[in-house]
Amino acid sequence: MRARFCIPNVLLEAGEDFVQIVEEENNSYVTLDKSKILTVGMRAMETFLLKLGIYKSTCNLVDGVAMYHKYTEVNDRMLKLRKIVLEKKQPRKVFVQPLTVEDGAEIKLQEFEASYDGMIQCFSKITKLL
Repeated sequence: MRARFCIPNVLLEAGEDFVQIVEEENNSYVTLDKSKILTVGMRAMETFLLKLGIYKSTCNLVDGVAMYHKYTEVNDRMLKLRKIVLEKKQPRKVFVQPLTVEDGAEIKLQEFEASYDGMIQCFSKITKLL
């Protein structure tokens, strides 16, 4: 989980308006300048991964831990953004596979609601067919 937080921080630190977080009253969004991916973005990730690789290969625990804490520190701005994201969080999408069932001489497609209840109904129908 920390790597997911670390990478955006590396890209935010890259500067040159490559990645920005735009904050509004009850909303925020991330902008990324696509034209700078191969220049600014690559340079930022290359520098970060090179440092990480050097610290790991030389067993430089002190500098490695310092870099880890620098990029994974959760500041007040990120806590504010987290609050906004959690307020807008939607339930996880559930995919429920439809079934083909035989109804006399016909074969029909039986679909289920895209929810956990629909998933349970689908599984119970499958077990009855077996």
